[in-house]
Amino acid sequence: MKAAFIVIDASARTVSALLVSAVAICASLPAQSQVSTPVLPLQALGYCQLTSLDSAAKLSACAGGIPASANIAWIGVESQGIRYRDDGTAPTASVGFPIAAGGTLFYVGTLSAIELIQQNVAAIVDVLFYHSP
Repeated sequence: MKAAFIVIDASARTVSALLVSAVAICASLPAQSQVSTPVLPLQALGYCQLTSLDSAAKLSACAGGIPASANIAWIGVESQGIRYRDDGTAPTASVGFPIAAGGTLFYVGTLSAIELIQQNVAAIVDVLFYHSP
């Protein structure tokens, strides 16, 4: 895949050329590599902290559950690493996609599908919920 890089200055011609190049690059990607991009600005809907992750937990375990129009979750891992899956199978402490302590996950999609579990005792997860129009 070829990519074009242009330094943006104040001219409309350069901005137009950049947009045309970006559209051409995106159009050349195979369908399976296209990713949904949230529309900004995001609408903040709420926060929760999960501290009981000794067995697989869904985001619906948050006090108040998942906000009704939420389609994005920003998940931050505090003290211990976790694993997550969103394919309908619960993760275990050794199977699933790992996120180390201090790591984050910006998840766009079906929030009810995410399941989290701690890799070690005392994992804490912070979740911010957003809506992207």
